[in-house]
Amino acid sequence: MRRIAIGATVGVLILAGCGEDDSGSGDSIVSENPADDEAASTGAVEEDTASEPTDATDDSEEFVEATPPATVDEVDADRGAGGTFPLEGTSWVLRSYSVDREEIAVEEGTEATLLIEDGGIALLTGCNAGSGPVDVDDTTLTVGNVALTRRACFGAAADVESVVVATLDGTADYVIDGDTLTVAREGPTRSFELVYTAS
Repeated sequence: MRRIAIGATVGVLILAGCGEDDSGSGDSIVSENPADDEAASTGAVEEDTASEPTDATDDSEEFVEATPPATVDEVDADRGAGGTFPLEGTSWVLRSYSVDREEIAVEEGTEATLLIEDGGIALLTGCNAGSGPVDVDDTTLTVGNVALTRRACFGAAADVESVVVATLDGTADYVIDGDTLTVAREGPTRSFELVYTAS
């Protein structure tokens, strides 16, 4: 009888232990197929990654953003105080000239220009081209011997050349107002003036 009672007791304990294992396994779900668990986990990661927004387009748009054009004030600041062009390094185009204060417009097709840089002056006189040394200060420019080509000149071109050569023979006064350069020289008997525009 004692053996039967002990055996019954042991059987009850074994059944109780099995019941605790079953209840514990109910707290967490474990798939019978580990591959299915891995696929499910991977799919969740891929889904999260796909849902994240990318900013590649935003970055490219940032780099190709157009630069706004310079304002008039910014351009004038580069030229100098008040938007004035510098005498040296600017290509000046003759627009009119005066003899004894009588102003005459340069005819279309007649090319007369002036460029001063690095201690030299380069000229188109309306007919011929030339160059020579020049000294510049705040109000005057002194032109040395200018070597000109020897093309024959007629009409309006000859008139322009004669005034350019006479005005730039020696020391002349100059004034710059914005994009306008005025060069004037008082000769022994006549006065000459050249009015250039920056180009």
